[in-house]
Amino acid sequence: MTRDTTGGHSLLYLYYSSEPVARTIDVTETGSVAVDVDAHGETIGVELLNPGTTELELLTKLARERDLSLDGLFSYA
Repeated sequence: MTRDTTGGHSLLYLYYSSEPVARTIDVTETGSVAVDVDAHGETIGVELLNPGTTELELLTKLARERDLSLDGLFSYA
């Protein structure tokens, strides 16, 4: 888990796989949520900018629905 507070921002990155990232998909128009996927479209990790409780709850729900297990966390606070 990673939290980055440089520039007044907080960043949280959750790793679900150690496979190489093929592309990053911006989930929100503001760029506050991005998903990294491998060449097969499988989720590698999720990045949250300035995450709040709602975002973390949603991420947990989606990970459970997709049967993702957390490999690691990277956070800057």
